[in-house]
Amino acid sequence: MNTGVIDQSTNDRQSRGKPSAAKSWLKAIELTSRIEADPNRLFADVVEDWAKRQPDRPALISETGTFSYRTLADRINRYARWALSIGIEAGDTVCLIMQNWPDYIAAWLGISKVGGVVALINTKLVGRSLSHCINVADADHVILADDLAGIFETARPYLNGAPKIWMHGGNDSKASISGAEPPSTIARS
Repeated sequence: MNTGVIDQSTNDRQSRGKPSAAKSWLKAIELTSRIEADPNRLFADVVEDWAKRQPDRPALISETGTFSYRTLADRINRYARWALSIGIEAGDTVCLIMQNWPDYIAAWLGISKVGGVVALINTKLVGRSLSHCINVADADHVILADDLAGIFETARPYLNGAPKIWMHGGNDSKASISGAEPPSTIARS
């Protein structure tokens, strides 16, 4: 039985520009060895390197838009400055309750860049399940997408502590972050 897939020669594949399996494995080993050589290197550092090499190349593509490596690196740095401006220090835990948008990645990497520990919280959790995740993370701060405030309120009565709550987005934000303001305002509530 001839399906046409099995009989394709490797020369055809290489002529179309796709790397061979051996080249792919070598690339993976090369990338992994760099991580091992510098274990303190963060993913935000990798994004900055790509931003220097190919600033206009798409880094993140989503339904809400596309971030180039330059835009992503800039957003990461803006969130890092914001985190420092509100006193987030190495080891502080920040729960991130936002949709999977490009700013979600930028916030995560920016906070990590300054040493904050980011707990990525499932946006489908409510009530005791949500409070359990926030409690286990021992959150010092919670960044909450404005449109998810309702689900957070179902968890608030069950929280063990009182983390600082920061609203991301929306027009009713109480304050903006001067100098380090991320694209959508984050305000303390």
